[in-house]
Amino acid sequence: MSTLKVNAITEVDGSAFPFGKVIGQVASFTTSAFNTTSSSFQDVMSVDYTPSSDSSLIVFDFSAANSTIGNASGNNATLNIKLLKDSTQLINATNATDFAVGGAEADRISGTPLVRHMEGNDNTNQRTYKVQFRRADGNTSASLSNGIGIIIREYS
Repeated sequence: MSTLKVNAITEVDGSAFPFGKVIGQVASFTTSAFNTTSSSFQDVMSVDYTPSSDSSLIVFDFSAANSTIGNASGNNATLNIKLLKDSTQLINATNATDFAVGGAEADRISGTPLVRHMEGNDNTNQRTYKVQFRRADGNTSASLSNGIGIIIREYS
């Protein structure tokens, strides 16, 4: 195994090399299950975060160990996941399960969704990141279960 040791890394012009580092992090996890037959978005979980810097990069990750969508009528079924910052929609993953369900296909499809969002930050105001989901198509329930988590990281 090799080891590289240096005292400093600089740009060609002599300025400091801009390494980013994690300057803040918050995580929330639940083993609760969320089920809906509604075509309206339902709250899953939310996390409040106050950035340390007004010039950082915020990275948001949401995952559910298992998402399931079913359909008993032979039509398509779709699970949607939406990410909000306060009341502003950041992401609407319109086909979070992106599978054909119904007809000659299986009556139930499961998957592990990951929704990632990155944004520049220009203030240190507290904000709330929220995840919602719905059954967009089909006539049976959509569920998120078996370990649902949010991780927010702030990079300098």
